[in-house]
Amino acid sequence: MEESAFIDARIDTMVRRITAFAERGYVRPATFVGIGGRKVFRDDVWGRHRFVFQADHAFYEANGLYDFPHDDADALKMSEDMIKLTQDPDMRQAIRKMLKKEMVKPHKGIVDKADTASE
Repeated sequence: MEESAFIDARIDTMVRRITAFAERGYVRPATFVGIGGRKVFRDDVWGRHRFVFQADHAFYEANGLYDFPHDDADALKMSEDMIKLTQDPDMRQAIRKMLKKEMVKPHKGIVDKADTASE
């Protein structure tokens, strides 16, 4: 019974703390992994994969989430061309079929090399 009272007290304390944090609008700070993940996704949305993430790109642009120089003319041209291609439903379907493989392709050699090194 003593253990149950201890657990109840801990739960009560936790609920009071959570409530106080919520009332103050507390938001837990982002971690290194969270920030890194957002930056990697942001870079893909801006660059090579803009045609895939058109709605994300519009959101990022409207909300000022591009916080780096974006003057890569080749990436911009490729994005424009790919967006035009995705207007055709048949082309969009063909791109969807090969998208995952192509997105992983630049990293596959590194992963394969790491796998053989760990054996």
